[in-house]
Amino acid sequence: MTQRSKTHREEYQQDPYNDPHHDPYFIREKPPEPALCSNCGVSYERGRFVWLTNRPKDAHRFTCPACQRIRDHYEGGVVTLEGPFVLSHREELIHLAHNTEQAEKGNRPLERIMSVDDHGDRIVLKTTYEHLAKRIGDAIQRAYKGNLRVQFQKGDKYARVWWSFEDEVRDE
Repeated sequence: MTQRSKTHREEYQQDPYNDPHHDPYFIREKPPEPALCSNCGVSYERGRFVWLTNRPKDAHRFTCPACQRIRDHYEGGVVTLEGPFVLSHREELIHLAHNTEQAEKGNRPLERIMSVDDHGDRIVLKTTYEHLAKRIGDAIQRAYKGNLRVQFQKGDKYARVWWSFEDEVRDE
């Protein structure tokens, strides 16, 4: 009799740290429900993170994975905006990034911008997860065109996003 090979899920359940998509902030033991993050107020209900308008007063308190990442300075994505266009459109670009974050947080409360570092003609945004980094890059690309490059690290939950726009004035 031949022995069948294990599926990816079976291998992951046996040893989660050998999973190529391992996330050190993934909650392995679910908190008692209802649960509420002490820092940001996100709720954990029925296996999902959600924003609640009426927070239960007797909820179990814990720290959500996004707040843990922010506390540990452990980003899941980085967006770099570069070029002379960035210098002259700084506020618009940052505003678009924050609008993208707000839209994303409605469905995925753990997706957050951790920091915005301004270096003149270069802005670096760090995000809690890779999906938000890509979505910010996509939103800026849709709005302003330019050059977008997205790189996902193989075997890691991390994204690097680069965007630039050459705003050259040409003499004719």
